Amino acid sequence: LDIGPLSGGIWGVESQFDVVRATFSDGTNVPRIPPVRAGGGLFWRDANWLTRINLLHAFAQNDIAPIGETSTAGYNLLKAEVSYKTKLDSSWFGAREMLVGVVGNNLLNENIRNSASFNKNEVLLPGIGVRAFAKGPSPDGVTVIAGNGRCLDDVDLSTLKPAPFDGKSL
Repeated sequence: LDIGPLSGGIWGVESQFDVVRATFSDGTNVPRIPPVRAGGGLFWRDANWLTRINLLHAFAQNDIAPIGETSTAGYNLLKAEVSYKTKLDSSWFGAREMLVGVVGNNLLNENIRNSASFNKNEVLLPGIGVRAFAKGPSPDGVTVIAGNGRCLDDVDLSTLKPAPFDGKSL
């Protein structure tokens, strides 16, 4: 929701609320239902820049199925982003626009478990993480997203096919 002008851009608020409540006809809880979540944040943007910060609170999930399920603790998920979008001269590279940025996820480094997961008691969601990204269309119009694959867990770089890029000719 845009609130108003600020320093040559627009600032605003973002909000989220979601709830799922499901029971069988006998009144018992359906298994693997996500918790109630509520959150919000602030953003500022102009023609090129976007900055945002969001906090999402997930309440404990205690409405569990009577067999084979355990409660899941609540958590707070803090995210932040700074990104920059610019127009490019299409004769220079073929792309007309590029978006680059940095995103931080789980900045409080909380132990987060997915209440709907079969292995929630064994596997945590990723802890604190920061990633840089670049996104733009290739000369043929296909969107290309670039990132650093070395920072991804469980990715075997030897299985990825590299795409040559001639940056020297730019």
